[in-house]
Amino acid sequence: MTHALRLSLFGLLLLPGCGGSSPAAAPKSAADPQAPQARLALDIARQSADLAEAELRVQEQESQAVAGRLKREFELATAKLVQFREVESSRRLKDSELEALRARDQIDDAREELDQLEKLYRGNELADSTKEIVLKRGRRGLERAQTVLALKELQVKTLKDDLLPAELARMQLDADQKKDEMERAARGAEIQLRQKKVALARAQAELQKATAALSDPEKK
Repeated sequence: MTHALRLSLFGLLLLPGCGGSSPAAAPKSAADPQAPQARLALDIARQSADLAEAELRVQEQESQAVAGRLKREFELATAKLVQFREVESSRRLKDSELEALRARDQIDDAREELDQLEKLYRGNELADSTKEIVLKRGRRGLERAQTVLALKELQVKTLKDDLLPAELARMQLDADQKKDEMERAARGAEIQLRQKKVALARAQAELQKATAALSDPEKK
């Protein structure tokens, strides 16, 4: 065998897979260098899911509290409206009409008293000055009673035509506003609850993804 041939064979023996010994392959590290990042991602995902769940519970509690308060306010406004419409307005009108009747009775009493005085002093020999004083006092009492009656009748008319209808309208408006506010709050609460539920579902999905990534890095 020539020297050149021996050199060629020696070179082939040195090639990998062609006989001879080759350097040992470096063993794969048992520890995944990305494991700390995966654990951090899992911890963040878990905290995010816990936070989303807590926010959902808080939103549910707040929605229930607001709904309960607005419902009570609406029920109170409605009860006041019914009480005013069916009881209070009628009572106040009757009280006002009763005062007008009393004023009318006072006129009748004053007129009768004046008539009696005029009959009493007719042909009486008392001094004209004394008689005039007594009669003048009776006439003045009748005039005042007539003035009071006019005022009472005006109060009845104003109460019936203006004050009571206006107060009833304000109470109706308040009840309607309470109802609208309650319904708007319910719609807003429903939207917020849906948003919180969506956020929780996303956070839980991220948590599952992070858990799978930590247990099997190939699933990332």
